[in-house]
Amino acid sequence: MALADRRSDKSRHKITDAAKLRSISSSFAEGKHVDLQEFPGEAGLLYQIQQMEEDIDSLRTFVTDDSVGIGIGDILGTDHAWIPGTHFNSDDAVYTRGAVSLSSTTARLRYEWPGMQGRTVTHAHVYSSQLINDGCFFFRYTGPTATVTTTLASKQDSGVSLDITDWECRIGETLLIELYPRSTSTNVYGVLLTLS
Repeated sequence: MALADRRSDKSRHKITDAAKLRSISSSFAEGKHVDLQEFPGEAGLLYQIQQMEEDIDSLRTFVTDDSVGIGIGDILGTDHAWIPGTHFNSDDAVYTRGAVSLSSTTARLRYEWPGMQGRTVTHAHVYSSQLINDGCFFFRYTGPTATVTTTLASKQDSGVSLDITDWECRIGETLLIELYPRSTSTNVYGVLLTLS
C-alpha cells in the first residue's frame, strides 16, 4: 500500500516564530485549551481533535502491522524495517499472537522481503525466544527466475546484529530469509533489518 500525497499545504498555517511556539506550548501545558469546552463551537473542535488523535494512533497500529511487514519507521524515513515473525511461512508453522514457532524440528521458516527502492540492507537481527544456533540464512533472490543469486549470510545465530553482505533493493528481487530453529519450543518474534 503506497502512502498518498498530502492533501493540505503543510506550511500554510505553520507557526515558525520561536517565541510564539513557546507561548503556545506553555498555554497547552497549563491546560488553558480545556477552558474552551465551555463554548459549544470550540468544544466541538476539541472533541474532533481528540477523535483525530485516536484515528492517528489507530493508523500507526495498522501501518506497523501492514501485510508486507514494513514498519511505520520506513514510511517516516528511518533506517530500519521490522518483519513480524507472524509473516514467516511454513507448512509446519504454529502462529500465536506476535510470534511463530514450528511443529517439526526439521522444518524451516521462510519470508521474502521485497525491499524499498533506493535502500540497501546492511544488517539483520533475528529476535527469538531461544538461540537459533547456525540457523539464520539470508539470500538475494530473483523472483522472475525463482533462483538464489547470492548468499548474503549463512549459518548465523539469532540474538545479534548480523553484518550481512549488502543487498541493494531492486525491482524483481527480494531478500529471502530462511530460519531453522530446530526446536518446536522456539518462538520467532521477527527480524529487524538495518537500511542505508
